[in-house]
Amino acid sequence: MEEEKFKKILKEIKSRDRRDAQIDKANRVSLKAAGLKERKPKKSIEVNTGKLIGVSNVVKFIKEKLSDKDKIISITGISGTGKSTTAEKLKKELGAVKFSMGEIFRYLTYLKIKNTKSKIDFKEIIKNMHYKMESGSLNLFDSNLNITKSLKKELRLAKIDTGVPETASITQELVLGFMAKEISQLTKQTNKKIIMEGREFTLDFIPSDLRINLVADARTRAKRRTVQYH
Repeated sequence: MEEEKFKKILKEIKSRDRRDAQIDKANRVSLKAAGLKERKPKKSIEVNTGKLIGVSNVVKFIKEKLSDKDKIISITGISGTGKSTTAEKLKKELGAVKFSMGEIFRYLTYLKIKNTKSKIDFKEIIKNMHYKMESGSLNLFDSNLNITKSLKKELRLAKIDTGVPETASITQELVLGFMAKEISQLTKQTNKKIIMEGREFTLDFIPSDLRINLVADARTRAKRRTVQYH
């Protein structure tokens, strides 16, 4: 039974990888056509989370590569490579603040799925969104709703995960503008390191001092998902 579940998830992951690669390529072209310029990170490293086992070891490796000048750190990788887990662990180890591009896209996807009968004005929604520090952590808000705390479980559902690429394709320019504004404000307000995590095609349009690209083969990611959905 477990073997059948694994094979099904592996097939889904490979199919999603191909689909997401096509969507990401189209999104990048669209952003460039809209006048946005790609910004290369000052330096970058690749970490294979399939070979360097355990988030503690991954974070230890990353910390060894960090310098005092690396204030804005971006973490990217395809689904299942451990972006969110790594970003959260690194945030705690460094006493940093964390932005999640994925969290924004997931929330917008959540709203889209929830409101199937009416057209969503994403521009108006993002206009009401903001980040705020609470208990030492950076939380994403929609007006008075604390998205980070209130919808943590809902935003990790498989149907949200599947719908993110499509939502990103129609909201990416709005989200990038929002993120750039929020990060610019935060850099003026704190000396803490700032961690961003998300898809490569979005983070490539936001400046960063260090890019961390997480990679892992499809079988490794499928095993993780099998355990996650057990």
